[in-house]
Amino acid sequence: MSDSGSDAGDSITSTAVLLGYAEEEPTEDPISQLGGQPKWLHPNSPADSRLAKCQNCNKLMSMLLQLNGDIPETPHERVFYVWACRKKTCWRKKGTVRTFRGVKCASIPKPRGPVAEKQGPQGERKEEKEVVNAGNFLFGGAGVSTAGANPFSTPSSGSSNPFSSNNPFTSNNPFATTPAAFPPLVAKPKPEITAETITKSFAETLKIGVPPEPTREESLFYGPPEPWPEPHPHAYPSFHLDAAHEQLETRQPELPQNVQIVDNDEYNDLPMANTDAGESNTDKTFQKFADRVAQNPEQVLRYERLGAPLLYSKDDDIGKLLLDKNGDFTTRKLPPCGNCRKPGSRVFEFQLMPYAISMLEKDEMGLDGMEWGTIIVSTCVCVPRVLDANQVGYVEEWVGVQWESLRIR
Repeated sequence: MSDSGSDAGDSITSTAVLLGYAEEEPTEDPISQLGGQPKWLHPNSPADSRLAKCQNCNKLMSMLLQLNGDIPETPHERVFYVWACRKKTCWRKKGTVRTFRGVKCASIPKPRGPVAEKQGPQGERKEEKEVVNAGNFLFGGAGVSTAGANPFSTPSSGSSNPFSSNNPFTSNNPFATTPAAFPPLVAKPKPEITAETITKSFAETLKIGVPPEPTREESLFYGPPEPWPEPHPHAYPSFHLDAAHEQLETRQPELPQNVQIVDNDEYNDLPMANTDAGESNTDKTFQKFADRVAQNPEQVLRYERLGAPLLYSKDDDIGKLLLDKNGDFTTRKLPPCGNCRKPGSRVFEFQLMPYAISMLEKDEMGLDGMEWGTIIVSTCVCVPRVLDANQVGYVEEWVGVQWESLRIR
């Protein structure tokens, strides 16, 4: 979709990317926020605080972002939490920035009244399932399909916040089934007890020589969950989030008469300072990043699930991981989800932008601030294998940090 200006050379185009902006005044979204204290999907179901600890100094980190992640593909509530260590000695190391996804499972309401049944081709009886529009449940629509819609897209009227959440689901377990009637008890003959059966039963009971299958908690942590301090001693100031689709100006600059530009590569002749190795290098990827951000400089967040991130560099470890041999974005090389273990299940969802640093650290001028260029998050839609009594669970997701270059640009 594009809006043309007064002349053919002046136009604005809207992209599929949703930009997040930090606001001091409350918005219609009660969940998403920049900085601040975490708000859990259920007040009695916080995440294990070890998910938010730096993997270098083992200290509790500060929250950078909490983002509502409800999508039509799943009826469950999803919230993302992004954390970063504030110790300068930990920066640029793995585990300095972490993110996890909170999920609250909800059951789809069952239809009232008798359920129609069909006779299958084999003569068996099949229960007719009611078609449920998950988008209506998530966003309050009435008979309007939201297939493939972005979770933060606004209605045509533009009256509501695209980050707002409205999920009327209950907290019942969607995997729970109606217990069947117990079959009549039948007495079974007692097995003959011998020394061999006693030894075998004892070995089977203790599973001698067979390691127990670890649960999710056992594979991540040992011992009971660690509590959160109240209040969080290292919290950044809190900002509300508003969103709008990215607007790009496509107007070409006016040139003097008798001037012609011949350029085979948009960034081929741009000068760039020396690299760490002392060699002159034209960083086209960074220049593209800077030019794109300059059109909407106050963006703190870019959201485009199933899209592609705006890379800060293609030459660091993250850039090499996210680009294939042809230079196209790919998630095939990302590690599988730690919860479902399915390869290729993660997709790009959102990234934090440098202006977020200015907002979070605006009261700490003069101190050494954060040094990342962008934080990229790829996620899965699987349900956590372990849910608590409130049907809430947490899964750590993949996060890639592209740090500021140490060279002078």
